[in-house]
Amino acid sequence: MAESCGKFLQRFLPVLGCVLLINLVNHIPLASAEGQCIWYGVCTNKTDFKQRYCPYNGPAKPIDEGGRTILEKYCPDIAAGGLTCCNADQLRILEKNIANAGMLLRCPTCMENFLKHICGMTCAPDQSNFLKPVKIEPYPGGAESRQIITEIDYHLGATYMNTTYTSCSQVQMPSTNQVVMDIMCGSYGSTFCTPQRWFDFMGDAEVPLVPFQINYKSGDEPSDGFIPYNPETHPCNVGSKGQPGCSCFDCAASCPAPPTPPPPPRPFSIHGAIRLQMSSTQIMS
Repeated sequence: MAESCGKFLQRFLPVLGCVLLINLVNHIPLASAEGQCIWYGVCTNKTDFKQRYCPYNGPAKPIDEGGRTILEKYCPDIAAGGLTCCNADQLRILEKNIANAGMLLRCPTCMENFLKHICGMTCAPDQSNFLKPVKIEPYPGGAESRQIITEIDYHLGATYMNTTYTSCSQVQMPSTNQVVMDIMCGSYGSTFCTPQRWFDFMGDAEVPLVPFQINYKSGDEPSDGFIPYNPETHPCNVGSKGQPGCSCFDCAASCPAPPTPPPPPRPFSIHGAIRLQMSSTQIMS
């Protein structure tokens, strides 16, 4: 009897183990399956120069009606979903930050591409798929106990970073006879700027206009449990929704192709030169 029970258990336990494992996997919450917020609201005083957000680890919330107009203007794709991880105060800060990048408006396609990563970082309903709070600190400016996020990792698609940079790299600043990357890429200037260097500069908290440290992690494949944010972009010579692309002045791809050069003149052959000499001799004689 004991021997029969032993054989039964040897056959049954592996099957039972597989069933339990499958059920366990199905009930483990995965960040990549259904992301949520990492922040919501502003936890610094309005008088602070750098505004920072409140940690919030929960589901996205319905659009704050006080900021709906801003969200629909700059982040229509997110607004269409009806849920966000940003309130009206954050959206007003977003609008102010966008104004600081107004030099990109000369090329609407560049600006549209650029905005997508700002919108995703600030308001996307599945932030936890690609954003990781690295530092959360107590806010020293208030009597009540509150915390602020002071550093994040942003897993951003390499394809997005490269195409956005390419669409913006030739945008001009006629008032200074420069391109925008001379200003927006820090000490590298336009000559030594690259997509990664551009984004790194925009995420450097040492820059006065950057509110907190943003570590841009470039890549198109999932890494460390995060799925890179990789929104659709357009080349600078292609406008969105039937609009024209950027001008030739700001986008070389928009310039007309140069005319085909004429064929070079046919050179004289040695035979032709000899015949010409013979003809001249005959004329002189």
